Amino acid sequence: MAVFDTNRDTTTHIDCLKANDATTIIRYYNRDGTPKVIKKREADAILAAGLSLMIAHQRGGRDPNEYSPDTGKADASHCRDYGGSVIGQPSDSAIYFAVDFDISKPDINAHVIPFFEAINEAMSRSDGRPTYRIGVYGSGLTCKTLLDSGLVKLTWLSQSTGFRGTPEFNASRRWNLLQLLPKSLCGISVDPNIVNPDKPDFGQFGAGGRLPITDSTDRLVRRFRVIARDGLRLRSGPGLEFDILGLLPFGTVVTAVRREGEWTFVDLQGDGAVDGAAFSALLSPLD
Repeated sequence: MAVFDTNRDTTTHIDCLKANDATTIIRYYNRDGTPKVIKKREADAILAAGLSLMIAHQRGGRDPNEYSPDTGKADASHCRDYGGSVIGQPSDSAIYFAVDFDISKPDINAHVIPFFEAINEAMSRSDGRPTYRIGVYGSGLTCKTLLDSGLVKLTWLSQSTGFRGTPEFNASRRWNLLQLLPKSLCGISVDPNIVNPDKPDFGQFGAGGRLPITDSTDRLVRRFRVIARDGLRLRSGPGLEFDILGLLPFGTVVTAVRREGEWTFVDLQGDGAVDGAAFSALLSPLD
C-alpha cells in the first residue's frame, strides 16, 4: 500500500502514480477555493482508476487566531456541502483538519479545542447532508490532545519530527497515518505516508461510495460469516430504526458491498446486489 498526499492536481499523473504502487491519493478542500482544492474531474479520475481518495481540509493554518468556533463551524459546513454535492464523498469517510505548525499547549487549549468542538457540533447535525469522521493533521501534541479529548477519531502525524510531542506520539503507535519527507514523483511533489498496520481504515473511500473493508493484516475482505449464535437480523438500512428483512442464521456467509458506520451492506446471492444491512460486529472475516 502506497499513500501519497499532494497539493497538485493528479489527473494527468494517475497512471504513473499507480505504476509506483499508489493505492490512495490524499487531496484537499478549503472554502477559499485555492488551487490546491480537488475538483470533481480529478476526484472522478482517481476513483475510476481504482484508487482510493482521502480528504484533508487546510486554510492558512499557521496562526492560532485562525482557529475559532466560527471558523470551525464554517469549515465543517463547507466540507459537508462541497464533499457531498460536488465530490460525492460518502458519509463515514473522513476529513482531516490541518493544524500545520508547532503550536503550543496553551494555544491548543485556547484556539484549537474550541475549533474542533465547533466542527463536531456542525458535523453532527441531522440536516440531510453527509457526515464525516473527523481527523486531525498536525504535531504529536496536537494529535494526542485532540484524540484524548475525544474530538477526533483519526490522526495524521506531520513529517516535522521537531514539533512538540511528535517523537512521543510516533512511538505510541496511536496514529493512523505517518507523513514522510516529500519527494518528486511522476513530475509532481508528493509526500509518502505510512499507514499504521493496526489501523488500516484511515477514512479513505473508493468508487461508488464503497469504503475499503480490511482485516488486521490490511487485506481487502469481502466475504464474512455470521457469528451471532441466535442469528443476525438483516435490516433495510444501517440502523435499528430500519425494518427487519429477515434473520441470517449462525454461519451464513455473506459478501460485503460497502460499510456505513457500524453497519455492513451485504449481498446474499453473490451477484453484487445489496440485500440489506447487518451489524458489522457480528460478522467475522473469512480467511
